Amino acid sequence: VPIVHIHLTASVSIAAWRNPLCQHTRDTITATAIDYGTAVTYQWFVDSVVVPGAVNSFYVTDSLNDGDSVYCVITTTDTCVLNPVVKSNTIGFTVIHVLNNFAHIILTEGTNAGCIADTVTFKAIIDSFGASPSYEWYINGVPTALMSDTIRRVFNNTDVVSFTVRTTAGGCYVYDTFNVPGVVMIRDTMPFAPWVSLIYNTLTTTNPIGIYKWYYNTVNSYAGATLIPGATGYNYHPTVLGYYFCLEDDAYCSSPLSNIIYISLLGIKEINSQFLTIYPNPTNSTMNLDWGTYKVNAEFNIYNTVGQSMRHEQLTNVSHYAADLSSFPDGNYYIVLKDAQGNYDTRNIEVKHK
Repeated sequence: VPIVHIHLTASVSIAAWRNPLCQHTRDTITATAIDYGTAVTYQWFVDSVVVPGAVNSFYVTDSLNDGDSVYCVITTTDTCVLNPVVKSNTIGFTVIHVLNNFAHIILTEGTNAGCIADTVTFKAIIDSFGASPSYEWYINGVPTALMSDTIRRVFNNTDVVSFTVRTTAGGCYVYDTFNVPGVVMIRDTMPFAPWVSLIYNTLTTTNPIGIYKWYYNTVNSYAGATLIPGATGYNYHPTVLGYYFCLEDDAYCSSPLSNIIYISLLGIKEINSQFLTIYPNPTNSTMNLDWGTYKVNAEFNIYNTVGQSMRHEQLTNVSHYAADLSSFPDGNYYIVLKDAQGNYDTRNIEVKHK
C-alpha cells in the first residue's frame, strides 16, 4: 500500500464577543484553528506579552484597557504541517470608561414630617445617566409618575415615595438602573386654631394639651410679630403692652394662628401668696385652699379656659377653704383670688374624675 504524505498549512483567526466594551466587563475571545494536523496548543498574548495560563482555544478576561491588542499563537508538532507555529490576526480593543452615576431625591416644597393636608414636592437629582434617561416614581411600590424628575401631591401618613432612573443612550455606567431608597412620609392632622382669652393677668388657650408658640407685636397684625422665647405653655403672662397671639405647635404639624388679643393694662398687683397651698391638684371632688395660720379676706372665683365664671365666693377671715368641684366636668380651670386692695393671685387647677 503506498503511503502518501499530505503537507498542511495551518492557520488561526480570532474573534471577540464584545468590541468596543465597557471597562471591567468580561469578554471572550475565541480562536479558530484549521489544518493544524493531529494536535495543537494555544498561547494568548496581550500587547505582545504572554498571558500566563491562557492556553485554551478561548481567552476570557475583564482586565483589558483601552488600546490593548490581543492575538493568539498556535503550535503543532505534526510533521505534515509546513508552518508549525502560526500567529493569528491581532484585535485592537476599544475599552470605554465606566461613568460612576448616582441619583437621589430632595424635598423642594413642604416638609416631612408635616401636615396631612399640605402639598409636598420631591425632585430627583441625577448624575451621569446619559442624554435621555427614563424616570419613574413609585408610591408604596406602585408606579405613579412617569418621565418626570418631580412629583407633587398630597401624601398619606406612612406613604413610601421612591424613584427609579434608567439609562437609555447606551454607553458604560456603573448602574444602568438606579433605585433611590424610599422616603417614608410622616403626616399629622392639623390642630384647630387656638382661641386666646385674658383671665385677669394671664393669656390662656382653650386646649391645655400641646406645645404652643406665643407671639408679640406692637401693631394689630400677624405680620412682623416676634416669637416670645421660652413661651411654650397653653397660657402666658404678658409683661409688655401690645398685641398677642399663638399657635399650637404639634410634633409634625402646626395649627392656624389664634385670634389676636390686645393687652392694655399691666398694672395688676399680685397677692402675696407665699402662705397658700392648694391640694389635691388634680382633684375629683374637693379642692382645698390652705393658708396655714394666715387669715385672708378675698373674692374667690373659678373660670374655665374660655373665661366663663364657674363659681364666685367671698372669703372672710379664713385660713382654710374647701371648694366642692365634684360637679365640674373634667378639664382645666383657673382659681382667681382678689383682695380688698385689688391685688390678684391666679392658679391653674385640674378636675379629673377618672
